[in-house]
Parts: sequence; structure tokens; C-alpha cells
Amino acid sequence: MKQALISTQTMPQAVLLPGQLAAPMLVIEDLSAPDIIPDADALIFTSRYAPGIDWVHNLRDLPCWCVGETTAHAADAAGFTIAGVGEGGVQNLVPILPGDHRYLLPGAVKIHPATKPALIGHDVRFLPAYKAQAVTKLSDDVITALKNDAASHVAFFSTRGVQIWHQLVEQAGLRRTLVRMTALCLSTDMLSSVYKEYWQDVQAAEKPSMASLSQIIK
Repeated sequence: MKQALISTQTMPQAVLLPGQLAAPMLVIEDLSAPDIIPDADALIFTSRYAPGIDWVHNLRDLPCWCVGETTAHAADAAGFTIAGVGEGGVQNLVPILPGDHRYLLPGAVKIHPATKPALIGHDVRFLPAYKAQAVTKLSDDVITALKNDAASHVAFFSTRGVQIWHQLVEQAGLRRTLVRMTALCLSTDMLSSVYKEYWQDVQAAEKPSMASLSQIIK
């Protein structure tokens, strides 16, 4: 059966199209709770992975602010109370954060370089909650789909995922297969990381949400 879409989303996958082929670019490893968790008034979530980690889940008596809709859905499903949702990118979350709160931000060991500068002026404690390790090669199913021209789109959910994909496609000697494909980005912030010359077309969702991304591939 023809695969219309390759999704690079880290598991669990959201199904954007029937028959999509999963090609996660990252493997998530949960970390143990820190010895001391500081007192706080609220949480900040900048990724959808943190709310589901066991020790983070135990903090659900605190309200949370989420960077975007996808993260908010994950936090809601984990039982957190959503106090506010940004429009994607931590810089767009900052304007709605109360300035008098003490925040905990459980997230990746490797913090996105834009996160700390954007939160200057707020009392935020960063707590390592997981490691996000890059995969080292494309799966056999993905390689076969690319060689056989069996996919028309690749969906990306992070800048890091785009970078890893480009590296792995080059490594597999399959860069030329992308000229017949469209790259789909969850947010416009990711567009600058896509090598546009590799692709037939590059598109971004109007809003950084799964619903918005689904609209551009129908």
C-alpha cells in the first residue's frame, strides 16, 4: 500500500494520514527525579514529553503554562490544570506568564538555546526530566519508501528533527529522492532549518498544532 506521509514525530505518533509511516528522529529516555524539587507556584511545559514522566506527573497539583496546543493536549491528558497556552515558541508564551510566580520547567537535558534568554526576568528553575537522543540511521521501511517513491510528504515537529533527517538522508545516499516530496513543518519557526533546495516544496502549518498541520496535507 502506498505510504502518503512519513512522520518524524517521536512516539507515540499522532496519525495525520491513514497508512502513515513512522520515522521518529529522537528516542526519549526518562530521567529520575532530582533529589530536591524546589517549591513553586506553577509549571512551564515546553514539550509534550515532560507531562507524562512519572515524577513530573506527581506535580499536577500545580497549574501549568504550555508553549503550544500540542503540549497542552499532552498536559491535559496527563491530568494537569492548564492555566495558559502560547502560540508556539517560548518567546510567544512569555507575554502571558504572570510575573510574580515561581516556576518549574521540567524538560530536556539539552535546553533549546532560545528558552533561557526568553525567560529572563521570570523566576524559573530548570529540571532535567528526559534525554532526547538522535537516531543514528533511517529504518529499512523508510529507506524502501524513499527508494520506491512511495511517500509524497515528510512531517517535521522540531528543528532538531529536521536537522537529523537531513543528516540521515545524506548518510543513506537518498537526498535526491526528496526533490519529489514536500516537507511539512509544525511551525513557521522551523522553516529556516529546512534545506529548501532539497525539496519539491516546503510548507508550514498556520498555527503550531496538529489540527493546523493536518489541514495542509489534506
